[in-house]
Amino acid sequence: MSSPILARVLSNIYLPPVEGFSMHHFGDYFPPEQVKPRWLAEMERRSLASILPLIPTSEFPDILVIASPEYLPIPVDVHTFPGLKILLITDWNVCLRFLPALCPLFDYCFTDWPGYRLLKRSGVANIHHQALFGYDPNVFKIQNINRNLDVSFCGNLNASLHGERNRLLARLAVWGKNTSRLIHLKQAFAEAYVEILNRSCIVFNYSIRSEANMRLFESMAMGAVALVEEDNQEVAILFQEGKHYFKYAPGRIEERLNALLASPEKLAEVSLAAKEAVKRHTKSIQLQTLLEMVCKNAPSILPSNIQKNLKTPTRAQGEKALIKLRILGAGFSTKESMEELEFHSRTHQGLEQETLVATLLTLLEKNQGESLPAVETLLEHFLNTPILPALLREFMSMKFAVLRSDWTKTLDFAEKCRAILATLNSESTELNPFYAYFYSPLDLGKGVNSDLNQIFRHHLTTGGHEAYLEWMKAHCDADMGKAYLSLGSPADALRHLVNIPLGKFSSLNLFDTLLSALLGIGDKENIRRIAKDYFSLQPLDTALWDKIFNAYTAIGEKPEKISFLNEISILAETFLTPEQAAYVNTLLAQELT
Repeated sequence: MSSPILARVLSNIYLPPVEGFSMHHFGDYFPPEQVKPRWLAEMERRSLASILPLIPTSEFPDILVIASPEYLPIPVDVHTFPGLKILLITDWNVCLRFLPALCPLFDYCFTDWPGYRLLKRSGVANIHHQALFGYDPNVFKIQNINRNLDVSFCGNLNASLHGERNRLLARLAVWGKNTSRLIHLKQAFAEAYVEILNRSCIVFNYSIRSEANMRLFESMAMGAVALVEEDNQEVAILFQEGKHYFKYAPGRIEERLNALLASPEKLAEVSLAAKEAVKRHTKSIQLQTLLEMVCKNAPSILPSNIQKNLKTPTRAQGEKALIKLRILGAGFSTKESMEELEFHSRTHQGLEQETLVATLLTLLEKNQGESLPAVETLLEHFLNTPILPALLREFMSMKFAVLRSDWTKTLDFAEKCRAILATLNSESTELNPFYAYFYSPLDLGKGVNSDLNQIFRHHLTTGGHEAYLEWMKAHCDADMGKAYLSLGSPADALRHLVNIPLGKFSSLNLFDTLLSALLGIGDKENIRRIAKDYFSLQPLDTALWDKIFNAYTAIGEKPEKISFLNEISILAETFLTPEQAAYVNTLLAQELT
């Protein structure tokens, strides 16, 4: 006999079947005359007012689940849903500074342990811990194939998002070459990914947020032993180190691998225990756990005594955050984001002047070379009004001058911005608007957004604005460096560029500017130094490889070029296609002749 239905659930994405719950998603409900869109239903920017009337009475939801606000458009009228509202926050690192305002629109919010701790610290009262990255047992099944890979990794190699992980992977590539170990460190998807896990003895892992990520659960289910960074905050809550997984110190990763691979009996023991322990972490079971908790704690409104909860007075702040995320979402096209912006700027719903200025700046940056006079006129209007705080006005004016290649004005605005920054301390309230207002409306999680979310994370931990001050000063120095270089003063450019911490901010990649300035004064020694520094920082950035190779060519340093090609040939063989690796080896052969 089937279990009684505790509640009916509607979600913005497909969620797996959950025992005791009736599960439906937005894509299940379209007007009969409308052809379902070819793209994913969760990307639909429909409102609840257009979806709920399509749902039969027998299926009308008691609970609304919204997942991944950092990527997917939340209905603008989410607050009107009459039942319980749940928010599942996955990659909180790319939208952290909007979440304290967004979460009060929901009754329950769930995220991983590091995110839970940060949001609790920020004052979010309805945040709860739940590991959200389980595995699908229908996909991740053990296959009867030879486990012939000593170590594998199949994740993202994006240089701007995974700096420390990429540096460790580069070391693993060299270790594998030197020890003749069989390794796989390239991306793999679908069936190929499942096969790699089945062939792996150890799966290297380095999470982006110190969370228990999907790779952890999937590798355990496949019988591979997970190797996790020692400062991970969540894995030790869910599993026992030495029994279900192993941890490593990043500075001693090679030593750790040698010791583990020398003990195949221990690896087999941990593999067996992990396969059993991970069974309670399927996606369905994890979702069932949080839904049952919600139902247990809110029985009076399920399923018949539903009451509206308008969340006043914080709802207005939540709606502002929601609108910004509908503009920002990482999966959105430029067209969708700008249509959203245009609608809300007409209706003045939740967009501050600072938001509009930052958005207009980004639009110009994305369309460099294209004439956008209407955008420039509007931007000039905002920058010349007193509504902006002085610091933001000078900072954004500096960015506008850079976009227009007006280098004299760039220096002028940068000096004004630096003068204001010199008067501020870490407790200054004038820095507060930056948390909410300055962002670029696309590419969420990259560049400026990545930096500002990381800075907000630092602020929640330390309570000060030191990281903001350092970021703004670095941008002033960077833009002054570009300006002086363009005005023919490479020595003055270097005077500012050397103040910027190497690789600290993903929105600043100054290798080209530094190289041009050093070439301008003929400083070969420092060209060699920055080439080595940047390569050690971003060893898997193939675009940087080309720039370093060209830099050595420009200064006629053949021995350095040969040494560099020898170094990247190992990385090319490990991470690139055979054709790309062959090209690197061809260049090396040419230099050796």
